[in-house]
Amino acid sequence: MSQTEDEAEEISEDNEEQRTESGEETEEWQEENSQATEVQDYRIDDGGEGDYVDYDGLQWVKADWGEEGFEPRKDDVGSVESVYNSADFISKPILSEGGTISLDILQFDFSYGYNCRKYFNMCVLDDDNLVFESGNYLHFFNVETKEIWFRRSALGGGIGHIRKNPKKAYQHLAVAECGNKPIIIIYEWPTMEIFAVLREGTTRSYTHMDYSPDGLLLASQGGEPDYNITVWDWPKKKILLRTKSYVNDVYRVNFSLFVPGQLITCGVAHIKFWKMADTFTGLKLKGEVGRFGKTEYTDIVGLFAMPDGKILSGCSWGNILLWDDGLITLEIMRSQRKRCHDAPIVQMYYNGEELFTVSMDGHIKVWWWEKIDNADPPDDDRVIQVEPNYDFYEPVSIPRSHYIPTGSSSFSPYRIADKLKSHYLFILDLHSQAK
Repeated sequence: MSQTEDEAEEISEDNEEQRTESGEETEEWQEENSQATEVQDYRIDDGGEGDYVDYDGLQWVKADWGEEGFEPRKDDVGSVESVYNSADFISKPILSEGGTISLDILQFDFSYGYNCRKYFNMCVLDDDNLVFESGNYLHFFNVETKEIWFRRSALGGGIGHIRKNPKKAYQHLAVAECGNKPIIIIYEWPTMEIFAVLREGTTRSYTHMDYSPDGLLLASQGGEPDYNITVWDWPKKKILLRTKSYVNDVYRVNFSLFVPGQLITCGVAHIKFWKMADTFTGLKLKGEVGRFGKTEYTDIVGLFAMPDGKILSGCSWGNILLWDDGLITLEIMRSQRKRCHDAPIVQMYYNGEELFTVSMDGHIKVWWWEKIDNADPPDDDRVIQVEPNYDFYEPVSIPRSHYIPTGSSSFSPYRIADKLKSHYLFILDLHSQAK
């Protein structure tokens, strides 16, 4: 039986309190939390004036975000003339009440940071350029010339996630910011002119985004306190669907590359399967929480949606889990029941024959999928034991203690990049080569 969004959130919160008191997550809680949530269309109000807002003791700037109600003037959304002034979307210092220091007392010179503790903190822009975030800055890095340049965030509250549109027709870079009522800015690459500003997807922060395979939809995942999952019609700057994703941290949201309208979210001790359905009452988003059964609950970071609708995911102990109809049907291990990896899997990719897994242990392993797909283990021990075809490994280097100047040849990132049907599978190890 369908529920309203408010009813679904009340049930999720009540059940989360019961789960916290008992110290464990029961099957009954999983079933109740997985009830389908139907969400009506939302539309964005582009209001906002240029003043200051006090929120939790912090001051945030509400800027003039440009013309309201703007619609593309060309059919090709990838080359629409921008109505936003890109320079207006760069945050500036703010003085506290009674402050007497001049705003220009400091001048930005260089940013040496890289947030290595953050998942998915790097994005491939083209064959030569990468982008990653640190603090309030986007860092653009040319792997050929070793040049690096920067752009400050718009709100000054940090950057949640960066995502490049996978379609060549839409050379856009989506940047999800953090702060009070954060925004998602869609830039044109490489000009960094602003195509769209998306609002009201979440209240404080974004954790992840993903484009649909055709590049026309954008899914965003919010952080606490609302944990909203939002599906955007970004060319029209409109929210199509929005609902609470889960009651705890969600690490990522992904569209299926093969099944239209299928999305998956995962995070702390959960995975959730979503389906967009166009019904006679409108577009709906229905979610079902994955049931672990006899398998230990685990945080999930890496996942991949297969062509047949099944879902592959990693787990905290390094093995591969196969999900079907919301249940774990198989656990994939190496021979003699050794772990696939010695650390959690963070990325997966399937090219039609081989499955690639990237782990925090520094290994990229390649598995022959047909061998896994044809296996039929007994019902009382749903484990498949296989060995990878290839195992690529690059030990991590420890950076030197001193900083590397801009454009220095000693700043040498190591990259393994394999372009698979316009998708990149890569590891980047930022290190310096000490002599």
